[in-house]
Amino acid sequence: MSAKFDTKGAMWFMVILNFTKGLNGFRAFDNTRFYIRLMARTIKDTYSFLLIFCYTTIAFGALYSVSANTNGSAFDKLWMLPYELNLGVFDSYNEFNFEFVNFMLASSINVIMMLNLLISILSDSFDKFQIEAQEIDYKEKLSLIIELESLYTIFRKTTRKGYVQLCDYDSQDENKEKWSEDIKEIDIKIDKLSENLEKRLNEIDDRQEYGNKAYEKIEKKILDSDRKIDDIALKLEIIMKSMNLSKD
Repeated sequence: MSAKFDTKGAMWFMVILNFTKGLNGFRAFDNTRFYIRLMARTIKDTYSFLLIFCYTTIAFGALYSVSANTNGSAFDKLWMLPYELNLGVFDSYNEFNFEFVNFMLASSINVIMMLNLLISILSDSFDKFQIEAQEIDYKEKLSLIIELESLYTIFRKTTRKGYVQLCDYDSQDENKEKWSEDIKEIDIKIDKLSENLEKRLNEIDDRQEYGNKAYEKIEKKILDSDRKIDDIALKLEIIMKSMNLSKD
């Protein structure tokens, strides 16, 4: 007997791939191109955070599976129930037990702390992306042109290299461009100030090290001088004693 093919799984993957590929179509429009790139940048910036978030979710799921006396699969206890708790789905507790302690920890760490941290990460990512919005917009246009040209080369007999020229009109939104330029200028100045500050700190460290070495040399010379003075005093004392003995 031939094994049955799971059509639901194949259809699910096909729908996901089709809609994911369909997102590339929004890159052709000025109003949506920005957000497509922003989504990709956001996923990249939050990759490390999502790993920690998944780890803490599984950790609280393991605590729940140990403390709770409910029946269910390991997947329900380790992932589904703690993930629902992250989204605000939880049961009320009438007594203080390990389940309530697990609920307090999970709601404090995953719901309050981790999600607020995610919001701050997304805010920083958006600010950085906003500064480079114009350059990224041109890159997206160029990548879309290259992608289309790669399809056209299949139907061409010969291929030749060329240049892409960009013609743009003066933007009417001068305040927005001025704001972006001011932000870039501030960012550049901060980088220069940090570099100068680092150089000065290194110079101070070098001078301090040179001063310490000079102080050690002076201290050694003083010790040597004290030793020589002690030797001279000892010799004078011996000479004086010998002179007194000769007089006697």
